[in-house]
Order: sequence, then C-alpha cells, then structure tokens
Amino acid sequence: MRTPGQIYVKYSGFLHTPTKGEALNAIRLIQEDAYNQAIDDVDNLIENHDEEVYIGVVNDILKLKK
Repeated sequence: MRTPGQIYVKYSGFLHTPTKGEALNAIRLIQEDAYNQAIDDVDNLIENHDEEVYIGVVNDILKLKK
C-alpha cells in the first residue's frame, strides 16, 4: 500500500487549479492506481493462501468495475 508521502509525490502536480481534462485525468490515474493496488493485494493474499479474505477482495474489485 502506498504511503501518504508517496501519494503526495505522485499527484502533487495536480494541486493547482486544474482544467476539466486535467481533473478527469487525475481521477483516472487515481482509480487506475487503486485498481492496481487491489490486484497486488489479492496476489499477496493468494500467496498466503488466505482464501476467505481474497474472495471478498476480488468481489470488491469487481464492484469497482461497475
């Protein structure tokens, strides 16, 4: 999981008043990052064989796609 400092560094370029396109791009990047982090979390859970938890996480990821 990313630390607050890592998130700040990654998205600090969007701290000025964004145009609509810049705002939508920032939202897309944040959603993509969250999705990728969720996939990484599932991968780690699978490696640890914690099946009950990763099934719930997979279901949460699928909800994000809707």
